[in-house]
Amino acid sequence: VELSKIYVEEHPDVCFINLRLEHVYGERDKAGKIIPYIIKKMKNNEDIDCTIARQKRDFIYIDDVVSAYLKILKEGFNAGHYDVEVGTGKSIELKEVFEIIKKETHSSSKINYGAVAMRDDEIMESHANTSFLTQLGWSAEFSIEKGVKKMLSMKD
Repeated sequence: VELSKIYVEEHPDVCFINLRLEHVYGERDKAGKIIPYIIKKMKNNEDIDCTIARQKRDFIYIDDVVSAYLKILKEGFNAGHYDVEVGTGKSIELKEVFEIIKKETHSSSKINYGAVAMRDDEIMESHANTSFLTQLGWSAEFSIEKGVKKMLSMKD
C-alpha cells in the first residue's frame, strides 16, 4: 500500500484503488478456511474442538465481494489513491456462525467450546468500515444465514 501511495504521488494522473477484503467465504472455497471446514465437520457429524469462539469477524459472501468490485469499476474516480474496505460492516461471533451452520446442516456434532486455547495475539473483533461503499450506494445483500444456505445448496 505504501508503494502505491508513493507511485500515485509521482504520477498524479493515476487512480489507484486498494480494496481491503474482510473474511470472504462462498462455494468452492478452500477447505481449510473456517466456514468450509466447519460445514464439512458438521455435515459428517464430527465433533469440533475450538476456542471459546467469542472472536468476532465480518464475514462477506463472495457474491457481495463481486458486486462491490463491479460497483467500484463502474464508478468514475478522480486520480488519486483510495483505500476501500469491503465487508458487511458488521461482525458476528464465531460461536454464532458455528450454531447457524449446525442448524442449517441438521448436524449432531458436538462443539467443544474452550477445548483449544486462544492465541495470545488473537484479534477479538474485525469489521469493515463500509462508509466509502455506502456513499456509492452499495451494501452487502447476503447475511451469514443466506450465504451458508447458498453454500449448502451447491453440489460438492
